[in-house]
Amino acid sequence: MQLTGQNTNGVYDACPAYNIANFMPNRATLGNVSTLDNDLSVVSCNQDLRESYSIHKTKLDFTIWNSFENSFHGTHACVDSVDTVGLGDERGVVQGSNFDFSTLKTPNARFEVRGIHAAPPCVGSEVSGLLGVIRSSTAIRGDGFTGEDVELGNTTHGAGALAGFVLWDPGHGTPGGPR
Repeated sequence: MQLTGQNTNGVYDACPAYNIANFMPNRATLGNVSTLDNDLSVVSCNQDLRESYSIHKTKLDFTIWNSFENSFHGTHACVDSVDTVGLGDERGVVQGSNFDFSTLKTPNARFEVRGIHAAPPCVGSEVSGLLGVIRSSTAIRGDGFTGEDVELGNTTHGAGALAGFVLWDPGHGTPGGPR
C-alpha cells in the first residue's frame, strides 16, 4: 500500500516530512512543575510487516530551539522502523545535552525531527516520514527532582508530505505488498 496522499482506491495520506514538538527541557522547572526527562517514540512511514521482512532504518536528525530562538544542532539517533529514544545525555541520542535545561537555559523549547539517510553513522538508513509521541516524566510538587508524579504524552505535529509504504503478506484473498 502506497502512502502518497492521493486518497483514491486504497491509496492513503502521505506521511509528515518532519515533526515538530514543544517541550519542557530535561531538569527544567516552571512554577510547581519540573520535568525529569523526555522520550520520543517514533514510527517510520516505511513499514514491512511481512513474515520475511526487511528492516527499514532511518537517522533521526534534530534541530532544537530555546525560547529565544537560539538553535542547537548535531543531535541525532539511528533507529529501526518503530523505536523509542531518550532525549538527553546518554539516553539514546548523540549530543543529547541539547535537550537539557543546562544547555537551553529556558523552561520552554521546541524541536524539529526528520528521518534522513545518513551512512555513516546510520548504515542502511533511508529517508522516511515519521509519526511521533513525546513523553515527559514530570514532578508536580515543585520540590525539585526527587521523583516522578506523572508521565505526560503528546503527539508531535507533522508538517510537509513525504510518500511512504506498508508491505504485508497476503491473507484471505487480500493482495499483499505495495499497490
